[in-house]
Order: sequence, then structure tokens, then C-alpha cells
Amino acid sequence: MTRTRLIELAVVTALGYFQYYLLQNHLDFLLLDYMEKHRWLAVALSMAPLFALYFFVRVLLPSVAAGTLTAGATFLLTKVSNTKQALTTAPLSWTDLSQTDNWSIIPHYISYHHVLYVLLAVGVIFVLARIDPSTRLKKSGILLGTLFSIISLHPYLDKIDNHVSRVARFELIRQDVQYYMWDWPLNIRKNGLLTHLIQTSQRRIPSPPSAQERTEFDLLTSSEIKTVEQPANIILILCEACWHDEQHFKSAFTPLTDIGFQPFRAISPVYGGGTVNSAFELLTGLPANGALNGVIYQEYTQLLSSKAWAWPRNLQLAGYTTTSLHNFSRNFWNRHIINPKLGFQQFISIEDMNYEGPTLARDYILFDAAVEDFQNKNGSHFQFMTTLYTHGGYESHEGDDGEHVYGERLTQSLQETADFASKLIERHPDTLILLVGDHKPALTRFFHQANVFPDDFFIRTGQTANDYMFAPSAPKEVLGDVPGYIYYRNQDLTDRLNQQPFFCLTQIINDATVGTALPSFQYSQHHSLCSKNTTLSYTQLSESYPSWLYSASLFQP
Repeated sequence: MTRTRLIELAVVTALGYFQYYLLQNHLDFLLLDYMEKHRWLAVALSMAPLFALYFFVRVLLPSVAAGTLTAGATFLLTKVSNTKQALTTAPLSWTDLSQTDNWSIIPHYISYHHVLYVLLAVGVIFVLARIDPSTRLKKSGILLGTLFSIISLHPYLDKIDNHVSRVARFELIRQDVQYYMWDWPLNIRKNGLLTHLIQTSQRRIPSPPSAQERTEFDLLTSSEIKTVEQPANIILILCEACWHDEQHFKSAFTPLTDIGFQPFRAISPVYGGGTVNSAFELLTGLPANGALNGVIYQEYTQLLSSKAWAWPRNLQLAGYTTTSLHNFSRNFWNRHIINPKLGFQQFISIEDMNYEGPTLARDYILFDAAVEDFQNKNGSHFQFMTTLYTHGGYESHEGDDGEHVYGERLTQSLQETADFASKLIERHPDTLILLVGDHKPALTRFFHQANVFPDDFFIRTGQTANDYMFAPSAPKEVLGDVPGYIYYRNQDLTDRLNQQPFFCLTQIINDATVGTALPSFQYSQHHSLCSKNTTLSYTQLSESYPSWLYSASLFQP
């Protein structure tokens, strides 16, 4: 065997061992199935994308340099995914890589260590490419890369309907190789990160309603509107990472209670990030963790109907002007595309606010734009605002886990919120204002150290928030617990709102006030899903909304 072949064999073997190391030590891969049998096929398939990448790179680089580049890229993706999962509970997905509009937030989560790592890796690869004598693989590299790519694409077998594909799918399931689309952290532990990225390139699409289901949906849309009372204006403030409990950060919310806001608790569908999934629940009345998957504004941008059934569209029909406002880039999470589809007549983003300053804009910028919007339009207003200033990351202060910086930003943001609300209430006392934290801040290690999250919430802990990995058993009701505050002088709604999921909050407010007939609200009413007397758990509630309701409401109105 020639020296070149030996080097090639050594590099391929080293890559295999490296992937196994990542699976065991960084991804907590499940090597045994429920019958305690080794999942060797799952391990082998998790390596196929790695070898596909390696052999395609071999067309351009010698073996050691190609192996280093492949290993470095895989390790970087693993670190990025683990960091995202530690901060938000959601690992990396295909659209995180393919949707470049959202890359502007990356600087908030990287440090000089990451930059140094990339620069060092580039330098090493450059040196290796110069000194490695092995020749490039041209035809054989393309051939082997294509072969491993075909193996890597086994998640797409369900797109092929023939005897061979059916037998292959059956065998994969028998070997415990399948896509756990309803639980992405578990899916990575079952399939590895690279296979997970391929799997998440497919969206979960709810099936169209049957004739009987369409009839039921039509009945929901034709339900009688029962207006109890119509607030002069309705203001929803989705407060970025705004959180407190009885021991931590509660004083930051005092400016709200001082002007008459009443507190309650609610359950967000996300932790540490994914604001738009919280927005989706508030605006549609449908669970984000139900028939759809991933970051909905990202995954379903083009599929969503331009006339989707959502609360803003119904409020517009009830006489409100509907405006969405956010003091960040209009393209982020595709809000500029999604908002009109949900019935917003206008979307005011940072580009419209005459702002020239740091990326993390103060929230008074947002509220000034909201005041100007009030002045420019007559009649009743529905404003849906998403704040920004309390967004992560949170720099360490004197060795803490970021809680000091977070607390300072939170206090500043909520004071500016209260200043806006106070002036609005003075001019329009019959306005209803709902403020709710979109999710907990990404302070995982702080929550652990402060006993907000007990030890059994985690598979792995560490010295920084990025080292943590949540256990599948961590209850979503606790991860999603956030504070809400409401001002409405005509009714006390806090008891009905307390401990409710986000997808119930706007239904409860709608039922007590304007009474618009949104199909998701009507379905929930008919099945008492948002009742205080329900015995269903949060997960059971999320799964109680049928897929045909999503399809008919969002994709085929």
C-alpha cells in the first residue's frame, strides 16, 4: 500500500473516531435502544454526511487538510448547536444555516475565542495544504462524495413510494432510525447533528382538511360575533426576555404596577429565544408546538397564505387599524413577509424609526414610533409591539453569569415601557394593554445556580451557560413560565389569564371584549381548551388542536 493510501486510510479512520467522540461527549448520543441493543446502524448513518463532506473537499484539498477542514467544520457546528440549545432549548436546524436574514444576531452570541478558533483552523488548513504531498481525488472524490450523500439523504425515502423504499423505511424504523420531528433535542441524540440538519430541511406540513373537516371549519368561521365591549385601543407588548419571580428581578416591574397594571403568569412556547413562536401563538391562537415544527416564521414563510386567519385580520374587520412595531431589522425572522399575511396593515421596523445607533436599540425608540403611529391615524388602534433592549447575550459582570447586565437592561426597558403606557392611559383611559415576556432570558447557569431550575432539569451542566444540556424531562410549564401584566380598567381579567398558555391569552381577551370569530378561538371554546377547569397538561393542550385546523386557518383559507 502506498504512503498516500496509508495517509488517506488514517485520515478516514480518524474522522470516524472523531465523529464517535462528538456523538458520545458532545451530543449525548443514545447508543442503546429501549431494548438495550446497540444502535450501530444509527451510528453509521450519522457518519455518512461527514464522509460525504470529506470526499467532496478532497477534490480540492489533500487528505490531511481536507480531514482537518471537515473535522473543524463539524466541531464548529456542534459547538454552535450546543450553545443555541443551552440558551434556548432548541438545537441548530437547517434553516438556521440557509436563512441568512437572521445572521445579524450572531455577534451577540460569539466571543473572541470563537474568532480565534476559526482563524487558527484556517491557518492550520492552509499550512497543511502546502506541505501535504497527497494528490487530490478528482473523479473518485466526486464518486465517493456522491455515494455518501445518497446514503445521507435517507430521510427523504418517504418522498419515494415504491417497494424498495417502503422496505428500507421499515428496516430503518425497526433499527430505531427515524425523525423525531416533535422533539429536536431528542432527535439529535438519536441521529446525530449532521443527519438532524438534513432531516430538518423537510417541513412538517399539516394535511388538508377532509370534506367533513372543511364543513366543521366553515361552521367555526361563520360563528356569531359576540362583542361584550370594545376597548378604545388594544396594545400587545411582547417584552423581549422579560422575566421575574418572587426572588429575582421583581422590582424591575414596579413601574408597571405603580400605574395600575395587574400581574399574572403565563406559559411561553419557547425558552431563551424563538420570540416569533410566542408571537405566532398570540396572533393566531394556535400552539407553536402542535402540528407545525421549528421556528414557524422561518419554516413556513412562503407556505403561509396571504389571507391567513389571525387575530389582527379579525380586529381590522372589527374597526381597528392594525400595526406591528419592532425596533430591529424588518427582515429578521421574515417579519416583513409574515406580518401582512397575518392581517397587519403596516409593519414599522427600525428602518422606519430614523435610528442611527448600536444594534441593540433602546426600547424608547419603539415607543416613540408607537406614539407617532397613534398621532398619524384616527380611530381605534391595535398595536403589536416587540421590544429588543433586553435581548441576550448578557456579558459577565465581576464573574457572574450575566444577571447583572440583564437586570440593568430589564430595569431600563420596563421604565421606558411604563412611561409610554402612562401617557397612553392618560389620553386614552379605555385602552387595554397586555405586556408579557416572550420567554425567559438565556441565563441557564444563573437559573440553575439560583435553584430556579433543579439539577434534574439537565443532562449536563458546566461553568458557563453554553455548557448546559437540558434533559427531555424538563417540564415545559416551568421552562416557559413568564410574567404577564395587564391594564384594563373596565374588567379584571387576571384570574382567567393566569397560568394560561400564550395561545389562550388573546382568546380570553377577545372573548371578554371584541368577540371576533377567529376559527382557532371558536374551536377552543367548543372544546373548553382554555378553561380554568381543564385537566389537560400543557403538552396535551398543545396537541389538542387538530392538524386540519392549522391547514385550513393558515395555508388554505
